[in-house]
Amino acid sequence: MSLRLRIELGRITEIESIYFRPGGGGPNNIAAMDQSGKAEDIWFKSIPPAQRLSRQEMIAIADGYFTGLQKNDGKGIQGTGTYPFTTDCHRIENGAPTTNVPRPANETPGTLNLFSMDCLSQFKMGLYYVVQSIHHRRYPLVDAERGVVWAHSVFDQGTVNEGTLSDGTKHRYPGFNRPGSILVSEAFLIENGKIRRVEMVGPAATYHMNSPWGGLSGN
Repeated sequence: MSLRLRIELGRITEIESIYFRPGGGGPNNIAAMDQSGKAEDIWFKSIPPAQRLSRQEMIAIADGYFTGLQKNDGKGIQGTGTYPFTTDCHRIENGAPTTNVPRPANETPGTLNLFSMDCLSQFKMGLYYVVQSIHHRRYPLVDAERGVVWAHSVFDQGTVNEGTLSDGTKHRYPGFNRPGSILVSEAFLIENGKIRRVEMVGPAATYHMNSPWGGLSGN
């Protein structure tokens, strides 16, 4: 569950919750999340004041993640050739790692294994072309001391399920055969201007669902 509270003058003025129930589509491993008991310690360390980024810089980095993921073609954010990831960037979605997962011992050599890759390799390969729009992007919490941005958005997918990867390989996602959306709450840990960790909670939603909280993306 993702829960946001807005506090004004000592009183709660907004409550926004997103709840994921196991059993739907997409990766998830709530049991493993429960067993871990807490987030990694790197989420709580304090960045020296001289090394902290501004709120605007941090939001731009998090928004770059969404822009690079939307219609992902491997060419970098808006064709720049770059994505803002550290070499050890790792992502967890609904409790399940979706990067850096060890390959099965019996896997056929040369198999394209999406989740075995790191964040940068996935994006540079263009494997997320299925996400056609990321709209109603919001950044309600920016913690410059810890380098954390807490974002909300809606992912639209399922209208495109095949494409060409950046190396020219034809690729297809058999499961993405009907329009659907994901109501996403995503936390980004940013170090030295790059994303080191991503943690997402996101249940399935009606296609092109519009968030009642609005958005900043203009999409």
